Amino acid sequence: MRLKVCFIFSPAQHSSCTAFFRMEPTLRSLTLLLLLAISNAAIQAPSNCPWDDPELEKWSDHTTWPTGQIPQEDTEVFIPKGKKVVLDTQIPRLLHVTINGTLVWGNVDGIRMETSFLLVNGEFHIGSEECNFEKTADIFLYGKSNSVEVVPVFGRKFIGAASGSTLEIHGKQKKSWTKLVATLSPVRPGRCGLIYDSSVS
Repeated sequence: MRLKVCFIFSPAQHSSCTAFFRMEPTLRSLTLLLLLAISNAAIQAPSNCPWDDPELEKWSDHTTWPTGQIPQEDTEVFIPKGKKVVLDTQIPRLLHVTINGTLVWGNVDGIRMETSFLLVNGEFHIGSEECNFEKTADIFLYGKSNSVEVVPVFGRKFIGAASGSTLEIHGKQKKSWTKLVATLSPVRPGRCGLIYDSSVS
């Protein structure tokens, strides 16, 4: 028994499909293998989203951390050089976060990071130029001016990127310009503002 498979996307392709099955068996097999290889390559095309990096270890996985325990409230978080972590879950308030390796904000909505400071010596990514982060991400800095550690160069309560590090934040694309829809007279006392044809946020 012979099984014949042909993908026809339009009536015009019927003749080419018929010709395909008139090929010599060896040539027909090679052609089919090539089509399958191209299809498989398209399906497995690499993602440009930072959270899809297969080398990332999940924050929520206790095996990611050298202590075998997920960071608890008011603890110091240190990501060593060479380690890649994806923030994939809600986390408690942290004392501070130092990234010598890589931290990627997961594609999860509403994650909140609360810390006294966030120091990037390695890489910190929220989205990328090719793959915008379109959910909500919150980073809150807490502590009184004299109650938290002072870090040379950066001070207290900061999000800082050291020389040679990478800090990338790419959110939703927003309209950055618009057109005036009327001629404006000089602003008179008691009047202000401009007339736009769309909102800018």
